[in-house]
Amino acid sequence: MATNAKPSYWASPNLSPKRNYKWYLSFGNLALPTWVVKSVTKPSFSIGEAQHTYINHTFFYPGKISWNTVDVTVVDPGEPNDASKRLVDAIRASGYAYPNQPGLGQTIARNAGVTFSKAAATNQVGTVILRQLGAQGFDNVIDRWTLYNAWIKDVQFGQLSYDNEDLTDVTLTLRYDWAVHNTKDDNAIPGLTQK
Repeated sequence: MATNAKPSYWASPNLSPKRNYKWYLSFGNLALPTWVVKSVTKPSFSIGEAQHTYINHTFFYPGKISWNTVDVTVVDPGEPNDASKRLVDAIRASGYAYPNQPGLGQTIARNAGVTFSKAAATNQVGTVILRQLGAQGFDNVIDRWTLYNAWIKDVQFGQLSYDNEDLTDVTLTLRYDWAVHNTKDDNAIPGLTQK
């Protein structure tokens, strides 16, 4: 038996697989601090398909790619970083006006319109960056996902119960046009500014 044999993969002391608890999420413009974020789903995509049948056979061809939504759960810390208020404010700044407040609607109409616009909605969120950390922590980003043109698609303000002593969570769903994956914290696409 050779004495200089390398240890198996899992026996190596230098092994450091990706860990689910070593990460942080940052929003470019949405005023939610990183420390309130409790969980996040990583970006994912689906590829459509076209098919062609010929006699007894079916042949498949890849189609268009669609990026799936990302769910973010945050703890609502109350003032001064009230997540519920900041999310409602972001939706209103995206173009939503309460129907029973015509004065507010007129104010919004002058500034952003009385309906949602993609420009206003994406501006409220900004560039979203999910960083997964390696063994050395914040100085060792091993995965970086950047979501482009992200906007808030859905918000769930949690559920209250007299039997539950947990902290109040708020879950938001982000829709975005595409995501870019890097294996370190750098700018893989020249000319794009990232926060």
